[in-house]
Amino acid sequence: MTDILPTPLERVTAGLAKGMAYITLLLGRDLTIVWVSPSVTDLAGWEPDELVGLNALELVHPDDLPQLAVLLYNGVSKGSNGGFSEDPGRMSVNAVRLRDSAGNWRSLEIAANNQIDNPEVQGFVCVMRESTERYLHEQIFRRLAGNADLEHVLEAVAELLAWQIAGCRVVISAVDGSGHQLVVAGGDPQALGPTERFGISHRTGAAAIEVTGADAALSLWCQTLIDRAAELTRLALTRDLGEAQLRRAALVDPLTGVSNRAGLDAFTEQLSSDLVSCALYVDLDDFKLVNDEHGHHIGDLVLREVAARLENAVRSKDIVARVGGDEFVVICIDLPNEVIAVELAHRMVAAVNLPFEAEGVVVPIGASVGLAVAGRGGRAADLIEPADEALRHAKRTGKHRLVSFAH
Repeated sequence: MTDILPTPLERVTAGLAKGMAYITLLLGRDLTIVWVSPSVTDLAGWEPDELVGLNALELVHPDDLPQLAVLLYNGVSKGSNGGFSEDPGRMSVNAVRLRDSAGNWRSLEIAANNQIDNPEVQGFVCVMRESTERYLHEQIFRRLAGNADLEHVLEAVAELLAWQIAGCRVVISAVDGSGHQLVVAGGDPQALGPTERFGISHRTGAAAIEVTGADAALSLWCQTLIDRAAELTRLALTRDLGEAQLRRAALVDPLTGVSNRAGLDAFTEQLSSDLVSCALYVDLDDFKLVNDEHGHHIGDLVLREVAARLENAVRSKDIVARVGGDEFVVICIDLPNEVIAVELAHRMVAAVNLPFEAEGVVVPIGASVGLAVAGRGGRAADLIEPADEALRHAKRTGKHRLVSFAH
């Protein structure tokens, strides 16, 4: 009796059996799946027979359909006969998300070769391999580069680690650049088993990764993956803190250290007070003479001193802002009544109008001040213009004085 040898196709199919890291598909002209390798079970959970006859587009994420179309129809090499690639190894490559048997999206790298005009194939030959890990890494760096907030960056880090350590739950806690506590999670929320906590050294001093349901304490590979996730977390924190510092710098006057006009606007926009507020518009009198007689260096020291005196006269909830060369605005909020607001204004004026000694030079300081007060329900943002109007009146009527805005 003579043994029947397997055909070449049967030998190739056997070589693509379960356990391979690649899925091979043959798609018809209409993108119907004609044949798929048994390795699809390991990578996507499907049995080959479940997929044969389906349109491949039903398995691809809707957002990835345009790039798949380009991959199949436009991004392929053409042979000399213009119909198909004479070199099957020359295949265009892209990444798409494929729905697995559980309904989850898995990122796969797909290489395609257009063999529609080849009478022996009459379709597309596609090879797919797992690229979820690369996709998840790209998500992290895209969010970092795209200025996504820290929470969304850390969500991607948690998702990557949870995918790498299958079946676990990952929780990352951190403090963002504004001092807010963040807790993000990824992976299986029902994961059971021991929880291992890994502290992340950073200048915030409050970042950590917790892994539940994995033998993280014993597995060297798990430790390596967690170390990598910790580095990505540090990178995200560093970027976030750097951006927070830049945001703060954009709201601060570099000479005096108090708020600038943008900082004042940001402060007033977020105010919602039912109590009394007041605004003082402060303009130094004859400041040009200080610069002319003593130089701009002494003039800068005077401006810093005035800013410090105003800050020392208000509470932490109030704001002092330098809004011009020698102009300051002070806003005090949540005052008990209008009488207290006027008393506070007089104390600040008295503090400003004291001589200042700098580098052996005694410089007299005088200021004209405009005051506007808002009763209950008034908006602090609406006080700056009337305070400026009161300041102009003080300048016109003798300087070195406080004038209240007349309602």
